[in-house]
Amino acid sequence: MKHGTDSEIHQIATMCSIIMPFFFPKLVFYEEGSYITNNVLVSPDGSLRLTENENVKSFAFEGKAPTGNTFKPALHNVVPERYIAQTLFEQKALDATDGTLYMSWTSTSCTLFKVLSNEEVINTILRELTEIYFCDILKRPTRSSAAAKQIKQYMQEISRTGCVFLGEFPTVQGKLDHDETTNGTSAHIDPIPSDDYRDKLTYDEVHRQILQGKTQS
Repeated sequence: MKHGTDSEIHQIATMCSIIMPFFFPKLVFYEEGSYITNNVLVSPDGSLRLTENENVKSFAFEGKAPTGNTFKPALHNVVPERYIAQTLFEQKALDATDGTLYMSWTSTSCTLFKVLSNEEVINTILRELTEIYFCDILKRPTRSSAAAKQIKQYMQEISRTGCVFLGEFPTVQGKLDHDETTNGTSAHIDPIPSDDYRDKLTYDEVHRQILQGKTQS
C-alpha cells in the first residue's frame, strides 16, 4: 500500500514528461479527488484534459506500481482483471470521453494501456450492486449469482480484448521540494545522477537522458 502511494508521484512525472509530449501534446494533466457516482466511490489518480478547454476530460488516469515480491511479472503486460471495474467506473465518474489510461510503473520502465468504455458492463455491475446492497430487505448472498459470474467473465474478456496496449516506456522519478514562493511544495522530475552515465548506453537510457536534457560527456 505504501509502495503504491509513494510511487504515484513517479507515475505522474513519467506520464507528464515522457509520454504526454509525444502521445497527448494537446492535453494537460490534472490530479483528481474522489467521486461518488451511482453509489460507487472511485478515486482516479488523475485526468488528461484538453488544453484549450480544461472542463473537457479526455481520459481518466490510473497508475499501479506492482513489485516482484507481490505480483509476477512485476510489469503488467495486460490490465489485470481485478482493476477493470475500477478503471471503467473512473472514466464513468469523470465523464471521460476516451476511456481510462492505465499505467503499470516500475523504476526502470512502464507499460501503458487504454481501457475502452463499456456501458453494458457498467450497467450490469450497477444492477447487481443494487440487487445486493440497495434492495428492500438485505440478505447475505450464499452463492455467486448468475450476474456475478457474468461480470467475472466480462472482466476476463475486457482484460484480453477491451484494452489497447500503447507501449512500454522508460520511467523517471519525481520528488517534492519546498516552494518558498507559495509556502508549500512543488513537484519536479528527479534528474539522472551524473555517475549513472556510462560509455555504452541502452536505447532506453539514451531516450531518458535526451528527454531530461542530458547529454553524454
